[in-house]
Amino acid sequence: MIHIGDSIGSDILGAKNCGIKSIWLKRNKINRTNESIENICIDLNEVKNFIETKI
Repeated sequence: MIHIGDSIGSDILGAKNCGIKSIWLKRNKINRTNESIENICIDLNEVKNFIETKI
């Protein structure tokens, strides 16, 4: 299972706290947290390619 989301607080950290891998759909956002984010994609095409090649 992998969670895809655009909110670091709600999506990425929420998934991490539940032990679920995640992809941050960054688009034009800036990471204003101190959190290290492992998987970052800028658009849905990149998410698709990531899933096809890494999972």
